[in-house]
Amino acid sequence: MDYLDTAITAQTNYKLVDTSLTRKKSLLQKAFSAQQLAQQKQKSIDSLFHVGDSLLALLKWQDAEKTYKLVLKFDPKSEKLQAKLKTIAAIKKEEDDRKKELTACKKNRDDCTRLASGKKYKEAITAINKNKTLMRIPQSLRDAVAVTVDSLNLLIKEQNLDKEVKTAMDAAKKIKGNNAAMKSALEKVTALIGNYESTAKQATTFSELDRTITQYVDGEIKKGYDLQSKQDYDKAIQVYDQTKDILAFTHDAASKQTKVSDIDQKVEAAKKAKEQDLQNFNVAITKVKNALDSLTFDAKYGANYQPKVALGIVKTLLANSPLKQKLTTPEVSALKTRLTKLESYFNPNAKLLKNMAVKDSTKALQAANEFLTKAGVAEVGKLEMSFLKNKIDSIQAKMKITPAASSSNTVRGIILSPPPGAKLFTGNPSVLQTSLSSSADRQAQRVRNAWDKLKASVDDANYRAAVQHEEAVRANRNFVETQEAVRSQLSQAEAESAKKRESANRELVNETQTEIAERNLANQALTERMADIQDEQRNRHDSIMAHQLDNHNLAREATRDFVDSMNVLKTQKEVEAAEQNKALDQAQRKAVNDNQTAIYLADQAALEQTKRAQRAQEERMNFVKVETYTPNYLKNDSGQCFPWNAMTELVYTYEDAFGFQIGKVVRRVVVNAQGYGVVYEQTVNESGTSSFTLNGQPITENIWLHDSNGSPFLSEGGPIKPPNCP
Repeated sequence: MDYLDTAITAQTNYKLVDTSLTRKKSLLQKAFSAQQLAQQKQKSIDSLFHVGDSLLALLKWQDAEKTYKLVLKFDPKSEKLQAKLKTIAAIKKEEDDRKKELTACKKNRDDCTRLASGKKYKEAITAINKNKTLMRIPQSLRDAVAVTVDSLNLLIKEQNLDKEVKTAMDAAKKIKGNNAAMKSALEKVTALIGNYESTAKQATTFSELDRTITQYVDGEIKKGYDLQSKQDYDKAIQVYDQTKDILAFTHDAASKQTKVSDIDQKVEAAKKAKEQDLQNFNVAITKVKNALDSLTFDAKYGANYQPKVALGIVKTLLANSPLKQKLTTPEVSALKTRLTKLESYFNPNAKLLKNMAVKDSTKALQAANEFLTKAGVAEVGKLEMSFLKNKIDSIQAKMKITPAASSSNTVRGIILSPPPGAKLFTGNPSVLQTSLSSSADRQAQRVRNAWDKLKASVDDANYRAAVQHEEAVRANRNFVETQEAVRSQLSQAEAESAKKRESANRELVNETQTEIAERNLANQALTERMADIQDEQRNRHDSIMAHQLDNHNLAREATRDFVDSMNVLKTQKEVEAAEQNKALDQAQRKAVNDNQTAIYLADQAALEQTKRAQRAQEERMNFVKVETYTPNYLKNDSGQCFPWNAMTELVYTYEDAFGFQIGKVVRRVVVNAQGYGVVYEQTVNESGTSSFTLNGQPITENIWLHDSNGSPFLSEGGPIKPPNCP
């Protein structure tokens, strides 16, 4: 059109005539108008497709469909429009299917929730697994299926675990009085509870377990209390201590501490009750022994020493607490056996006492000898033996005759058995003395044993010391009673003087015991201080070693040279620590030796004090009247009578668990020419301290040295073979 306009302008300027230019321009103008109209139509169609595509991209397929259908006004046969409408139809169908699957998904989840609430976890898993077949639901919902299934599997596992825990818990609740079974059950329950994933669930289940443990422990405490009420203290303490092992499974720390404190109090109460019961038992045993030892027909000692009253007292003691509850113990059984023997002597012979008072001295002497024989068999006390011997001496003094050498055999033989726990020594006595006093191995073993015992229980050592003190007091009392029997022949004034001296001796013994107790306390304090020092040294050593180990680990990350230097330093420190431990061990051994030396010196001091206090009495007490004319036929353990008019010496030794000789007994059997024999014994303990007895009764060392060789009692002519040995 521009060219035509130029041509028309040129035609006018140059006055040319071409009618086709105007016609062509008219045609071109019509064509241009038609072209603009077509372009406008296509632009509208493109705009509608663009808007429809935008709506479709926003998933607003209904609005997009309406927009696309507007294209029909411009191009009803548009293929692109038909394709768009088919796409929207497919999207519409897909959306409907998706909504259906979402509805099904929601239903499946609701069913799963409902079944899980009823603890039907397997059915819930089946319901939720249906969502795996729904392919149009969002991926997040599909992923949630696996999470839900995992949670349900955990619930199934927890449900099964609940059943196992309940079964194990019920089994534990049924256990009564069996600590081993209870511990096994509690270990099983605790292990099962540990499988819970939830901390809150564990806490709840442990609380229930604590209630079960408390119920069992309360039953055991009641059992221990019942045993304690029956005075079975050892079993009660054992029950209490074993109950602590069950309490270890308790998870409530406050409840556990309360129960442990309660049990500790009950154990302490049981120990105190046991100690008090033992004291009461020992007091009762002593009373019975003293009563049995003091039984006599001698009226000068008063009614309480007479068989009728004294036997009644003994029976009353045996029939009442604390001996009544321990009738089967060896101590009480031995007392009952001795009571039976004494009753068989005193009850029938009470009516025969008059036979010793008849005018016919021969019959009276025969009756007295028969009494003496029966008394020996019945193992009567020293008062009764003294009474009978005095009777015999009195009758013989009246008869004023010399006893015949061949008296009739009316006495059963007495077999002298070896001391309990000892064996006959047939070696060289000097070797025995060396073994007792200078064995380095024995001394080293004794030091080790003493240290172990000292570390294990200082209280036990103190208790043994107290028992030794009681034995010393008892031995002193027996000694005094023996001397009282001898002094009974002296004047009343001398007897009163002896009583005063005896009282002074007892005060001295008490003072000595007090001094020994104070020394023991000082030694105990020293031992405790040494133990504290040892603990401090060990703690310091452990701290140094831990610090060195930390430095070593840090240095190893740096350089090998520094590690080597630290190893050298560590070795030096270990050597120093070893030297310190060695020095500490030597100090501890020295403390043990000092403690033993202090105990020995205390014992020696007590012995010397007693000897000095008794030395003034010995000149009057050394004389022992031994004249008797009735043979008692003493025999060795083989049944052979000891020779008459001779002294026979036997040596017995004691050995400890390590085979070391820790003591000896020197037994001297002295039999006079008439066949009456007595037994002297010297007992030497491991400390070298000696004690002396005559027929089982304590005597002084002076009597042993003067009389035990038999020189005051043996006649000339040498040993005599016993005639008519029964």
